[in-house]
Amino acid sequence: MSSEQHPNLGLAQGEINVKSLGVKGDGTNDTQPILDALNSIKTTGGVLYFPKGIYSTDPIDLTSFKNIVLRGCNETNHFPYIPQTIIKIRSAGEVGIKCSSTGVETPIEEGRGILIENIYLDCDYKVDIGINMNLAVTVKNTCVRYSNGHGIVLEGKSYPVELRRVVSQFNKGHGLYVKAPFTTVYNLYDCEFGFNDLYGGYVEDGSTCLWQNVLVQSNKQGGLKFKQQNPNLYSKPIFLERFNFANLYTEANGTLDPSDPNYEGNYALRIEGFNTDGSISTGKIADFSFTNCSVNKSPKGNFAYIRGTDGLTIKNSPNLNDAVDTAYNRSVRRFIGTSRFDGLLDLSNLKGGQIKFPAVQLPSTDPNILDDYEEGTFAFEIGQNAAASFTPSVTKICRYIKVGRVVHCFVDYEWSDKSTADGVFYAMAKNLPHPVVGGTYEAVSYVEMVVSGGTTDRWSIAPLAGATQCYFRKNGSTVYAKISDFPASGRLSCVFSYVSAT
Repeated sequence: MSSEQHPNLGLAQGEINVKSLGVKGDGTNDTQPILDALNSIKTTGGVLYFPKGIYSTDPIDLTSFKNIVLRGCNETNHFPYIPQTIIKIRSAGEVGIKCSSTGVETPIEEGRGILIENIYLDCDYKVDIGINMNLAVTVKNTCVRYSNGHGIVLEGKSYPVELRRVVSQFNKGHGLYVKAPFTTVYNLYDCEFGFNDLYGGYVEDGSTCLWQNVLVQSNKQGGLKFKQQNPNLYSKPIFLERFNFANLYTEANGTLDPSDPNYEGNYALRIEGFNTDGSISTGKIADFSFTNCSVNKSPKGNFAYIRGTDGLTIKNSPNLNDAVDTAYNRSVRRFIGTSRFDGLLDLSNLKGGQIKFPAVQLPSTDPNILDDYEEGTFAFEIGQNAAASFTPSVTKICRYIKVGRVVHCFVDYEWSDKSTADGVFYAMAKNLPHPVVGGTYEAVSYVEMVVSGGTTDRWSIAPLAGATQCYFRKNGSTVYAKISDFPASGRLSCVFSYVSAT
């Protein structure tokens, strides 16, 4: 059996016990012996096994290492924060275990093919980052605690990176910080981010990422924040797309007082696509899905703030469905794009309760899509097609409401004479606000009208397909009415509807 399964039974094949290379593991300064042990496998790669003990060392730099394993003896059937192999950072530095250059877009020196597992990393509030990672780095069954800044940082070419059974707690920054730009594919399984001073997870970049069985609890600034940075600040691309969250659980995140400089609303979940002009076409976060997730807030906090998303899917995650846009969250007001909510989209908690459509529509041929809502005025007239119209006696505003493709017209039109309109031609209502749907006249709406002013006849309309006009019919006749059928002066007050072509 391997030492990973039973650490007291000996080494797995290919492992080197660091104590055989002079490392003590008794709490005294092991910096130089650990460096010597690492250098012994730097060119060949290999596995360094750290038996149970306390390994006090200066920060460890692995940026030029390839294909190595740092393995402790924390048994995988225990939760990782049970300390057995403890690496304790004894002096100040930038990073406790450094696998990637920090603060640059594309590190020149990169640690590749690194596995860190079964270790308890105690940063003792001496370093700004517990572990930073980039190309092909995996951390398993490991706990990172007490960093003076962030617990775990992903930056540079961070693909593929995996965290499995990893705990990041009691750090003065974020539990997990994924930095822009060019941090792409990474996956998290069975991880916990808790009791950190800022967010449990703060993510600025990434694509095609999976978060599965992740617990985020008791982080002061908030639970998780996904913020798309300004792409103009970087030469590399910025992604925040295709994230899949399965069994995400947040609890008691966001406890700061509003007077605290780090206060951002105490949200359990905060998603912000970069945006400069209020348009979904710039800087959207695409294809986030939440399945079987419980997003719970602290007594001082709020559930969710979601802005700048496109293709957002929420399944069996009631707190997200029910609490989107509380009094502090205006996410549904705009910026949702083609986001999808399975089940009822409840807008009862919206501030104002409104849905706003853009001024320029993109009509859909799908009969199950509500394209738009529109209100406006139009200049209604009666007369001949492409010829004279009646002379209005009073200028009145006629209004319309368009819901989807159904147009409702509210008309109050009064004329003093028929002007030069020829009596033998058909009478038409002109200047409708939208063209009528194509096809036969019978496919559109017929609504009775009453014309007053010397006649008690009843009229109906037959909109002209493809045009912004409609014909009149008199007393149920199938024959179109002529100009001569109208009185010399009169008033038409009515409401009629038709189906728009767009």
